[in-house]
Amino acid sequence: MAGMRMPCLVVNPKSFRTSNGGLAARALALGAAYGAELIEASHPDELRAGLDRVLAQGLRRVIVLSGDGTVQAIVDHLACLPSGLPLPELMILGGGRTNLTAADLRGNGALMRKLDSALARCRDGRDFEIQERPTLTIEQHPAPPRHGFFVAGGFVDDVIRDCHRHRDEGGVISKGHFSTPWYLLKLAVLSMLGRCPIPYPEM
Repeated sequence: MAGMRMPCLVVNPKSFRTSNGGLAARALALGAAYGAELIEASHPDELRAGLDRVLAQGLRRVIVLSGDGTVQAIVDHLACLPSGLPLPELMILGGGRTNLTAADLRGNGALMRKLDSALARCRDGRDFEIQERPTLTIEQHPAPPRHGFFVAGGFVDDVIRDCHRHRDEGGVISKGHFSTPWYLLKLAVLSMLGRCPIPYPEM
């Protein structure tokens, strides 16, 4: 790995942890200081365009600071590239709510310290420990195949999106780290009363 170029840093500024305390801006500033390629994207189209750009430049290492949804979108896009193209190595740092993939790869906690250490390793040409993980493919007509590291029920996705809406529209209590458990408790009470605002999907 010695002599590799600086990596690409992907930051989703709307992921839960990156959107608090200016983490997204600090991470992007650190990446820029090291000379990393930067992708700041919250929409899948922006993410795909950015990835295509850096892959066309020959970059083969991508650091991702985001939640599980962004990681899934990246893996899904990479899985759909033409066969035979080299795929980049991914370093996953947990910038979202649950961060299951990041937790599996020890990418949770002390995010800025871990990012700084990773960028310094790349700058100095030092090796990384490489771990391989298989991906899953879910097919359900008429939707296109979806690729990722784990599967969550469709209802979970709706709950997460509703939590995002609650945070964007709510007051002070909906902005901090307690916003998710607070809103989940509210949904649980409404469900017990038969008034849950989220429709149950069919899979």
